[in-house]
Amino acid sequence: MKLKGRVALITGGAQGIGRATALAMAREGADVAIGDLNQDRAQGTVAELQRLGVRAAAISVDVGDRASVAGMFQQCVEILGPVDILVNCAGTGAKGRGLEIPEDEWDRVLDVNLRSIFLCCRQAVPGMMERGWGRVVSISSQAAFSGSAIADLPYAASKAGIIGFTRGLARMAASQGVTVNAIAPGLIDTEFPIRGGRRSREEWLASVEKTVPIGRLGTAEEVAELILFLSTDGASYLTGCTIAAAGGSLMY
Repeated sequence: MKLKGRVALITGGAQGIGRATALAMAREGADVAIGDLNQDRAQGTVAELQRLGVRAAAISVDVGDRASVAGMFQQCVEILGPVDILVNCAGTGAKGRGLEIPEDEWDRVLDVNLRSIFLCCRQAVPGMMERGWGRVVSISSQAAFSGSAIADLPYAASKAGIIGFTRGLARMAASQGVTVNAIAPGLIDTEFPIRGGRRSREEWLASVEKTVPIGRLGTAEEVAELILFLSTDGASYLTGCTIAAAGGSLMY
């Protein structure tokens, strides 16, 4: 098992890409803490993880709040031990569109999508550096490169910010055995793209053949496999990277 003896903390791990990642890591022997506001779903995922024979915990957290994030890490250490692998998967989109978005809505999206990564890394990375091993993987988006197709400006801005933060932190931590990478998913079959009435599922699926060269949606499990790889010793020479998981719709 590639992650036996490691402790992973996954924000937004109750569903979608986060849940798929938690299960993939558990199959490789990692103990997993899930930080999520949705505790009903988080507890359901924890039950699945425990059936795989690993230790697991569901921790309620508001990832944009400093005290809540600090409390999540404290609970994780008490239950499972120090964090070796941090996966920043929690994310949200704006309720408004374009330049009419209220300032407090802009702040909310930036807090959840970008400030949260700074807060989590500030808790996790110093310990990783002291121990000489650590992995940080954050979920950006194709929108960081191409902009939001639905004029969700704070979402696109926050996801672009993740890439810059990833590069800066990767350079800072590289000599201490800690790698920091990001993944930029394209159209992935999760609940997130159709939340808040953005578009119907039918409209979303109809756009796939036109926009994705591979001609289908990606799956949460496919993104999870990338996160899993970046969390192993096999990826020890990759840091500061952003990997597109977009079926060919993002090439650079």
